[in-house]
Amino acid sequence: MLTFWMDDSADKKREWLFVVAGFLGSSEVVFEAERHWQAKVNSVGLDYFRTNECHTLSGEFQKLVIQHGWEKARRIADDLLADLWPIVRSANLLGFCFLGPMPDYNAVQVEPYSEYTFERDPYIVAHHHLIYHVAAWVCQYAKPPEPVAFTFDEHSKATPLIERWKQQKDNFPIAAPCMGSLASLDDKISPAIQMGDLLANTTKRAFEDKITTDPQAALEYLKKVCGHNLTWVAAWNDKYLRDLREASLDAATAPPSIAFEYKAEPS
Repeated sequence: MLTFWMDDSADKKREWLFVVAGFLGSSEVVFEAERHWQAKVNSVGLDYFRTNECHTLSGEFQKLVIQHGWEKARRIADDLLADLWPIVRSANLLGFCFLGPMPDYNAVQVEPYSEYTFERDPYIVAHHHLIYHVAAWVCQYAKPPEPVAFTFDEHSKATPLIERWKQQKDNFPIAAPCMGSLASLDDKISPAIQMGDLLANTTKRAFEDKITTDPQAALEYLKKVCGHNLTWVAAWNDKYLRDLREASLDAATAPPSIAFEYKAEPS
């Protein structure tokens, strides 16, 4: 079975950039990657990995600070981060990223009729769009196409996201055959979601200062870090969101063309 494990990342107040990202792979490949990932995390005395906590030495990484002091904890955290990326790169996993610049979203969200399409928080719409594009990619390139089991981190919005699953499949009949299931899981017990978090956070950090000025430079950095695993990166802008609003009001079967897109050639 194909599985897709995703998480989101954003600036603290969700004022600049919201990212949803994750990795697609067969259940066997994901299991092997998770096994190596968990062993590496456990080897430094941690139970789970969160990228933001790694950068800030907060949460689970406070254990390292208490045990070793801040300077040594910083070195251990940096080394762990450097060791986790090769685990991802060496696995047959495909990375997908959807970026949502918040200034564009906020501008369109307050326009007439946008309340029928967009909520104030971009969480659900961004997840819906990533899910659609992953499923559409699988329908186009997988031989033969097969349903994907989507899993995301448990969140206060997990319930409404799952409740809209049937509606999302009904709205996108072209991609629906590859939209198998949707479930939430605690990221603390799911290394695969932690990998999605790593990709989402890295994407946010790469693009947050360059999404409007030099997205190509940010993309090149992301390709260097992620390696051949990086398969698809896209973003919305105000035109895309307005087109989406109109398409939604017209009950269209697919979103409009996205504003920025990178698609790797299938290997």
